[in-house]
Amino acid sequence: PVRASSGHASAVGLPPPPDLTYNSTIATPYGNLGQWMINKDNRIADWIGTPQPVDGSLKIVLEGINVVMVDTASGNATQSVRNLNAWMSRAGFGASAISSTGYKGAFGPSPGSVILGQQPTGASQAFRDSFFLFANSHGRAFGPYPNPNGPGFVWTAALSEENWTITNPLTHGHESFDTAREKLRNGMIAAGAGDLGELFMDNVYNVGDYSTGDADGFAAVLELNSVLKSATTPRGNAVGTKS
Repeated sequence: PVRASSGHASAVGLPPPPDLTYNSTIATPYGNLGQWMINKDNRIADWIGTPQPVDGSLKIVLEGINVVMVDTASGNATQSVRNLNAWMSRAGFGASAISSTGYKGAFGPSPGSVILGQQPTGASQAFRDSFFLFANSHGRAFGPYPNPNGPGFVWTAALSEENWTITNPLTHGHESFDTAREKLRNGMIAAGAGDLGELFMDNVYNVGDYSTGDADGFAAVLELNSVLKSATTPRGNAVGTKS
């Protein structure tokens, strides 16, 4: 979602879900990975607190992790940051304004003790496959976390599809989590990334005023299997060169 004047569920008088933990993690072959995108207030990110239509009623939409990227090619964290950004751009998801920022992801045994910030890091940026005024899929990635069971580094990401809404000119309307995940998966595979299947993240939640919308609880797992030299055309064009 784009930047708005108020940020969280408290803006509509709702406390955080009492039975969820913002930094909960789940054991995977790539280490213990956070189940949720975390906002600046160390709460589960909730579409900047703006209720969204879900199954005919307005809900606070919780944003779960739905993509995992395993960078098996980078030799250090700095290289992995650059490589992640290059792969995202090559897959058609270049860094682009205008979005809320400052999100984080958890890693390590639950509750996750390692909290890592988002990529991209530019002002008001998210990874996006189209201009922000149009319907687009966008997201943020968190890491790099050293892969405890193999070479390289692990990234988690939260992807969602949004559309401009006439009801609030300061924000986008939520459309889909699963559609955005599949768009990134397809873009990455077309760009040469490896398809490592899916992980069950156990982050579907539909209780009371809260919902995870169409999320099915699974994350696409992708291997960044080479270090990219460059990726020069963002948003919808898969270009770049491999080393």
